[in-house]
Amino acid sequence: MQFHQSSDGIANIEDICSVNELDIIYLGMYDISQSLGHPGELDHPEVISKLESCVEIISQSGKCPGIFVQNIDSAANFKTLGFRFIAYVADSYALKKYYKDKVNEFINK
Repeated sequence: MQFHQSSDGIANIEDICSVNELDIIYLGMYDISQSLGHPGELDHPEVISKLESCVEIISQSGKCPGIFVQNIDSAANFKTLGFRFIAYVADSYALKKYYKDKVNEFINK
């Protein structure tokens, strides 16, 4: 198995979008910020600009741009940027939080 850096994916986004079997092109923000030299700086103008250009290319290809978010405000911001597939929190986190909240509700009754 061969692994590539996010910069490879960004450089080849048009080729990736040409793969007929793909419906969603998922962008990893943390990976992109790292490859641009701004690790973890998700609001950095260069990171946002690269995301915007990728979303435009993906959308123009007829594919669906996707991203992962950890809060509703981020989801709203990325919806504004043109993302149409927005994954919200990891399932393991959501389940843990749900059960923790229910246990606390039970304890406090």
